[in-house]
Amino acid sequence: MNFPFRDSRVTQGIGPELEPELEPEMEPEMEPELEMDSMFRILGRPVRRDSGSVTVEMVLLAPVLVLLTLFIVFLGRAGGAAQQVRHAADVGARAASQASRSTMHNVAASAVTSDLADNGVNCTSTGVSVVVNGTLEAGSVTVTVTCTVNTDGTSLLGVGARAVSARSTEVIDRYRS
Repeated sequence: MNFPFRDSRVTQGIGPELEPELEPEMEPEMEPELEMDSMFRILGRPVRRDSGSVTVEMVLLAPVLVLLTLFIVFLGRAGGAAQQVRHAADVGARAASQASRSTMHNVAASAVTSDLADNGVNCTSTGVSVVVNGTLEAGSVTVTVTCTVNTDGTSLLGVGARAVSARSTEVIDRYRS
């Protein structure tokens, strides 16, 4: 019977001598491929290689990122147009409230047009309507501005033209010049 360890009788020369233990053989140097394979092992289990997965992810995500960017551009244009239209309606109502009743519409329209031009309009078309309420001494003027938002470059979204409107009312200035 052979034991993997030396018997004390053998070391003392009392019993039959066991076969000498063989030193474990050293593995020959690994080939480079084997070394690479061993690098991809964690706790003895092979790790799956992910080569090319980034490319696939980018191919799948690129259209989504483009659409997201176009959507952000569209929202920025719509938000900017809404802000510009509100400001233009305020300017038009203030200008109309200081004009005579016969020129209120023309003054409001020119004030709105110049304000939109000064602020870099995001509209493809604009409309202005002026309504005078009450009497000339104790009345008010309401200016409504409508704008069709510029959608150039966002056709991939499939969004149609969006209209933005704003209304502003001012009391007619009793002491206008």
